[in-house]
Amino acid sequence: MPQCTDDKNCNCKTECDGIIEREDIDGSCCDNLKCCKPCADTLQCTSRNGTCQASCGENENATDTACCNGLKCCEMPLCTDDTNCNCKTECDGVIEGHDRGGFCCNNLKCCKPCTGVCGGNFTELTGSFSSTNYPCNYPTDQDCFYIISVPVGHTVTLTFRTFFLEPPALIEFDIVDIYDGESVNDPLLLHLTGGPLNGTTVQSTANKVLVRFQSDFLGDFPGFDVNYIATITG
Repeated sequence: MPQCTDDKNCNCKTECDGIIEREDIDGSCCDNLKCCKPCADTLQCTSRNGTCQASCGENENATDTACCNGLKCCEMPLCTDDTNCNCKTECDGVIEGHDRGGFCCNNLKCCKPCTGVCGGNFTELTGSFSSTNYPCNYPTDQDCFYIISVPVGHTVTLTFRTFFLEPPALIEFDIVDIYDGESVNDPLLLHLTGGPLNGTTVQSTANKVLVRFQSDFLGDFPGFDVNYIATITG
C-alpha cells in the first residue's frame, strides 16, 4: 500500500489559483502538494453572473457575496441607460421629445433635445437626419427634401431607426417617399406611412437618394430618424 494517500476531496496542486479555489488546510495531499477545493462563495458569485476581482469596474456593482482571498464579487448592472438619453418620467414635448430609439431603465423615457430642420443635403459616406423637430412631434404642412449624394460607384443603404407618422385612414395624410436618384422623377424605392416601422431599411442602386417627407394640415406625430451608409458597388 502506498505510504501516502491523497484526500479524495482534494485537487492536489502545487498552488491553488486563489480565484475559483482555495487551499483547505484540513485536507491532505502527498508530496507536499496543497489540497485545493472550489470556493463555495466564488461559485455563488459566478452563479449570479458575477466575477471575482480585486476591485469592481466603473459600471459594475459590488455584491454582498464574498470571494476567495478578499476579492470582490462584481456584477454588471441589470440595466444601463443609453448615455445619450436624459431619462425622465415625461419629456416636455417642447424643447425635448421622447426618442423611441433610445433606452432608459425603470420604464423612464429617453428624452433628447428637439432638433432638425426641413430637408438638407448630405455628401458624407455616413450620416443621419430626421424629421423637423425630432424627437418632438413634427409640424403640420411640411414638404421636406433630404438629398444624399455620394461618389459614383457607391450605393446608399438607409435604416429608419425610428418611424412613426400619422396612421392612414381612407387616405394617406403624412408620407415618406424614397427615390433612387435626386428627384421625384427617379424610380420610387419605397413609400412609407403610418407606423411604427422602426428598423425599416432600403438600398439604392444609384449614388444619389432623395427622401421626401410630407405632412398635411392636421395632427402631428413623432416622425422619423434615419441613418445612412454608402458602400462601394461590386
